[in-house]
Amino acid sequence: MVRTGAAASNYSSSLSSVEIILNGKRMIVYGEPPFNVAIKSTPDTRVLRGTPGVAAEIRHYQNSTNQMIARAPFARLIHELSRQYADFVFQPSALDALQEAAESYLVETLEASKMLAIHRSRVTIAPKDIKLVSKLMTSNR
Repeated sequence: MVRTGAAASNYSSSLSSVEIILNGKRMIVYGEPPFNVAIKSTPDTRVLRGTPGVAAEIRHYQNSTNQMIARAPFARLIHELSRQYADFVFQPSALDALQEAAESYLVETLEASKMLAIHRSRVTIAPKDIKLVSKLMTSNR
């Protein structure tokens, strides 16, 4: 339901407002800020600035096509898990394919968990979000 008129102004004035400046854009947020930012206090308003380098780091990882998990530790994990069943020998291309599939699954799970946390009006992903997403993903397959 959208609040309009006097009801909206009463609602917004009862919460503490925060002015956020992120990447040169100004936003006013009522209540607590939705993410971790540095606080610069003034007598009448709090000005929040994003932590330096966060946006650049996000852009860097979004634009890169490199693997996020290092190759050697992932290969050791695969070899350790495969030894429980038999002595397998993996070609490097097979390890790359396994790593790509594992990272894709992790990204998909974390994206869905983040959407679920936002739906529950939270910012932080909780273990219960990941459990629910994994249940939903296995029931759909």
